[in-house]
Amino acid sequence: MHQLRALHADRAGDLEGSLAEHLAALASFERAGDVRGACQSLSNAGFVFAGLGSFTEAEDALRRAHAGAERMGLGTAAALALHNLGGVLGALGKLDEARAIEERAVRAFEASGDPRLEGASRCTSRIHLSAGDAASAESEARRVIDNAASPAPLRAGADAALALALLASGRAAEAREAATRASAARAELGFIEDFDVLIGIAHAEALDATGDTDAAKAVIGATRRGVLARAARLGEPARTRFLEAVPDNARCLGLAVAWAVAS
Repeated sequence: MHQLRALHADRAGDLEGSLAEHLAALASFERAGDVRGACQSLSNAGFVFAGLGSFTEAEDALRRAHAGAERMGLGTAAALALHNLGGVLGALGKLDEARAIEERAVRAFEASGDPRLEGASRCTSRIHLSAGDAASAESEARRVIDNAASPAPLRAGADAALALALLASGRAAEAREAATRASAARAELGFIEDFDVLIGIAHAEALDATGDTDAAKAVIGATRRGVLARAARLGEPARTRFLEAVPDNARCLGLAVAWAVAS
């Protein structure tokens, strides 16, 4: 029941409620001696901690979840914990370990024949770009885009990642093409949970880089409204952490301030 309530809270955009229910599920599974269930709940909690910008707590939960999944031989659960841990380590600035962790996740999902999670593990543009490696960011994004098995939301995220890599390489016109594809996909599909803010950022920055300043401001303004609407569901201090610590959210708000986008 706690797991079900966590899913309902997540669907409603209530991250704090989702986290509380995942932690309640974890405690219940631990009391019952259900190691498999506890491992799953711990991994889920780590993912939500990251979504709230609580990266130290997320790192601890995901490392424990990965260790438990490895001990039990739960291949997919172990690889998923690695993938989520890679993003957390990237946000914490542990870039070398983050890249190594994501590469392990990619290999694991390749071996298990899971194109969706393999592709998600390849969409790590922020890690590569923070490490100054735009070429790797571009290469990984293109592999996801070119894979016919990649689902549409993932392909949209990969296009956004590609746009940012191309911008970092000074190829603004190409970046705008990729970002426009990502934005069109988001308009067709609706909210894309893992990549929605990233798509807005990539589109706005590509428009700005090609001289379309007014359009760039409009895109970042709309993206900011979405971020603030999700933040409004949170109490303090979670709201501030969500806005200031989650990298995409902070980047979105920073661009809006830098470009003097009206509230």
